[in-house]
Amino acid sequence: MAPSCGTSWARCEQMRSTIMMDNRRIFIANLAKGKLGDEKANLLGSILTTQFQLAALSRADMREERRHDFFLHVDEFHNFTTDSFAGILAEARKYRLCLTLSHQYTGQLSEDVRKAVFGNVASMVVFRVGYEDAEILEQEFPTPLMRVSFSTCPNSRC
Repeated sequence: MAPSCGTSWARCEQMRSTIMMDNRRIFIANLAKGKLGDEKANLLGSILTTQFQLAALSRADMREERRHDFFLHVDEFHNFTTDSFAGILAEARKYRLCLTLSHQYTGQLSEDVRKAVFGNVASMVVFRVGYEDAEILEQEFPTPLMRVSFSTCPNSRC
């Protein structure tokens, strides 16, 4: 049964997101652009991403030991983010929101979001990339990997 949410649809959706996070629920959204169209898929994805961000931030008044990890996996996340998304990357860990963000190349991200991603990432999985991304990744890895290492990986290897 859905919770009684009072007056606001946004508040109701935030409550549902919070309930999912706090009770270890699974939420799957198929936002296929082929079914919904670009604009609708991007809008719905942005709304959902924002709702989980707000739900995570609402954990501020919850004791830390009561916060359960919640894993949010966002494929093609550049479609659903704005520059304000950079804030959640810095705040997410303390509220136990674990993010898996995937996209094709760094040129899809605004400069602020790209800096926030690389500044807050704990683990990166990199497959073969283009030369421009290889230049960026060369600077992000602590070991002296050459950009050619990133752009010449065999298929299905990272």
